[in-house]
Amino acid sequence: VARHLGEKGVEAPGACDGVDGLEAVRHVVYVDQSPLGRTSRGNPATYTKAWDRLRERFAAEPDAQVRGLTPAHFSFNVEGGRCEACAGEGSETVEMQFLADVALQCPVCRGRRFKEEVLAVRHRGLTVADALALTVDEALVTFAEDAELARALAPLQRLGLGYLSLGQPLSTLSGGEAQRVKLARALGSRQKGTLFLLDEPSAGLHDADVRQVLEALHQLVDAGASVVVVDHDVTLMKAADWLIDLGPGGGRHGGALVAEGTPEEVAREEGATARALRGEVGLPARPKAARPKASQGPDAIEVERAREHNLRDVSCRIPLQKLVVVTGPSGSGKSSLVFDVVFAEGQRRFLETLTPYARQFLPTLPRPEVERISGIPPAVALEQRTSRAGATSTVATVTEVAHYLRLLFAKLGQSHCPEDGSPIASLSADALYAKLTAMRGERTLLAPAVRARKGTYLDVFTAAARAGVTTAFADGEEVSTDDPPKLARNREHDVDLVMYRGRLAQLPRALFERALTWGHGALKVRDAAGGETLLSTERTCPQ
Repeated sequence: VARHLGEKGVEAPGACDGVDGLEAVRHVVYVDQSPLGRTSRGNPATYTKAWDRLRERFAAEPDAQVRGLTPAHFSFNVEGGRCEACAGEGSETVEMQFLADVALQCPVCRGRRFKEEVLAVRHRGLTVADALALTVDEALVTFAEDAELARALAPLQRLGLGYLSLGQPLSTLSGGEAQRVKLARALGSRQKGTLFLLDEPSAGLHDADVRQVLEALHQLVDAGASVVVVDHDVTLMKAADWLIDLGPGGGRHGGALVAEGTPEEVAREEGATARALRGEVGLPARPKAARPKASQGPDAIEVERAREHNLRDVSCRIPLQKLVVVTGPSGSGKSSLVFDVVFAEGQRRFLETLTPYARQFLPTLPRPEVERISGIPPAVALEQRTSRAGATSTVATVTEVAHYLRLLFAKLGQSHCPEDGSPIASLSADALYAKLTAMRGERTLLAPAVRARKGTYLDVFTAAARAGVTTAFADGEEVSTDDPPKLARNREHDVDLVMYRGRLAQLPRALFERALTWGHGALKVRDAAGGETLLSTERTCPQ
């Protein structure tokens, strides 16, 4: 669709006979699961473009015009109006030699990110720092008459994100919040005739949050848009106007159309999706708990007064050797408690047990904002990484299975000839000599002294001449060892020394041994037509 509309930079579409109906689409919007950003400079206001409008309003104030301030001066990302002491960050990072880096409030702007002359300008009684501290709900009330601001911020409110402050860094949002912020930006675009494609908008969302997303999607359809969602959330599927069920399994067991139609029609079919729509997929049977071996350690992790991010003195008990689920609406602090408090403290204590020599190669982790954590073992975190690996990364490399496969092939693998499939085997010098003397006709015996290596190799030609070898082949051309050619140093070369010409049945054994030494265990036999056969005592095809 994007290519049909003339958009460049879109990868080629997959193999298909054709796509019909593109003339009905005027615009296409794709909302994927890529991360929003990892720096503190992006926030909901800048991401939804609402900050552009707010900067224009501040720059239109008489105080700003008298001071010669433009909308660019009200941005903390560019020079001019931002605090240069902290580069608009609001804090300074102090690098500690033996401890984790510490972020301290900027002493110049006191965390407000702008210069004093910019902060002196007020709009509706607010400074630019006060405007960043407003929540989405508060901003919509304060600037209720501004249609452009309402168009940018209202989708955030509709998706249940009215509690976010305009200046909250995008890197601090939970997965579900980040997904909804991206959806809100898409909702702020033109809608009639637009095709919206969403990749699992329910990921990381509580059922209550999913219903808010559904309401927003239905509003898009009511406005004349078309919405295609890739998801398997039952609430989303039941609320859809049309379902396309692929399967029946995954990987080689998938790729087929199982059913399509309304949710009611698909529910009458067979398959995993139909059973889920009918409510036949219940909870898996809980396995009988095996009695763990008696241990002297604690039976639970005790967390006391966690204050990381939006946690407000949370104290809880996490039983060990049990399956524990931390739940709640998106943005309620689940990831902050599990990853930023429990996992961070477990990792920090584990690193402290290592030797000073080992610790110097590892990052020093900061202590989370918590009063006390007891009974915590070494922890492993499995996060929802959405960044894709490079083209050389595979399932085997990521899971480290590839290392064992390489070891097995290198140590236990049997090489086979690519020409006839016979197993590669090493020949003894006696067997090789017997094979040579059995050849009929006149041939040339060569010793491959250099095989596909860079260099000039004057020393090889000089040593060969001193040993009585008068002729050689350099890159296929016959040359004299007394007058060697000038080989390019940065190109690969082949140098074959001519050890014998005539009938191989009369080849002296001493000359054969000498040729084998020059060829590093390998020999070449050239016939009258110029064809070559490589023979080796190391690893070669017996045919």
